[in-house]
Amino acid sequence: MRTTCSLVLAMWFFAGTALAKEAAALTRDAEAAKKLFDLPEASEEEYAQVEGSWELAQDTDQAKQSRRVKTHQAGKTTVTVYDADGNIVGQHRSEYKLKKSGMARIFVYFKIVPITGPSKGHEFPGPFYYAYNVQDNRFLEVYGLLAGDDRSPRMIFWRRVKQ
Repeated sequence: MRTTCSLVLAMWFFAGTALAKEAAALTRDAEAAKKLFDLPEASEEEYAQVEGSWELAQDTDQAKQSRRVKTHQAGKTTVTVYDADGNIVGQHRSEYKLKKSGMARIFVYFKIVPITGPSKGHEFPGPFYYAYNVQDNRFLEVYGLLAGDDRSPRMIFWRRVKQ
């Protein structure tokens, strides 16, 4: 699990070829993924729960070497990776929608644009998605559970950043 999380984090947060490979793997059935936009929208309360800044809480060797913060605000997300000295080493932006399917909450993100790295400015249209849950000051992302997501199941935990 530790190795899997490290690899996932490296693919996610360091803009460039890793992001391009992740995007390509997730868009095998782009038409089916676009149907996510037809699902019912989450409530304003659910959007309010997601908004704010979140810091990666995963206990991995990779996480100890850098700090990762994502901010959800008004349907847009910015993910920033800082090195041990606090310098920005990776950053990308995207847009998101919160959807519901039965009892599942689905985070749909799209229009990913790296702000740093070799793919800077190149848009990865998506959509991409995962199941999510917010409890107290924790944000949980769950991959590999929803139909059409053939990745190995994994979870990523974030803690709310106190403002």
